[in-house]
Amino acid sequence: MTRRARLGLLWALLGAAVLAAALAPPIPQDPAYHRFADTRVMWGIPNALNVLSNVGFVMVGALGLWSVWPGRSDRPVHFQSAGEWWPYGVFFGGFALTGLGSAYYHLAPGNETLVWDRLPLAITLMGLFSATIVDRVSVKAGLVLLAPLVLIGIGRAEPPRDSCPMMYSQVRK
Repeated sequence: MTRRARLGLLWALLGAAVLAAALAPPIPQDPAYHRFADTRVMWGIPNALNVLSNVGFVMVGALGLWSVWPGRSDRPVHFQSAGEWWPYGVFFGGFALTGLGSAYYHLAPGNETLVWDRLPLAITLMGLFSATIVDRVSVKAGLVLLAPLVLIGIGRAEPPRDSCPMMYSQVRK
């Protein structure tokens, strides 16, 4: 498949996904969604194991961000072009923020705090999507699409009061 055909296919799939998500009704949010297996309080932290399990996300995200950060002579990851690190930086930065946002959500689970669990995850997934485009389609296409993809993820991360938006369902799959 030629590069032009791959880009055309990418745009067609993106357009079809956006159209399908825009036309689909919201998915009802299960009221039991916020009930978790661990509700114990440890060291004064409610839902302690749900909260503390996010430390790994923060550590992996920080380590990944450190490994792709530009300008370091000892950087373990080498890219072919200067801007190629951006999607990976967004991915790993979002991964670290996912740990923080999820910990905040699990401290007081509810619809009001759920956005802080979903927002960083949407950013992370869009960074990964852009990185995949950089690796498999073209560096230029992946970098051009990075900001719009992240904005789409951010724009669709906030759930309505009683439902899960269809676009968020598509982003997280």
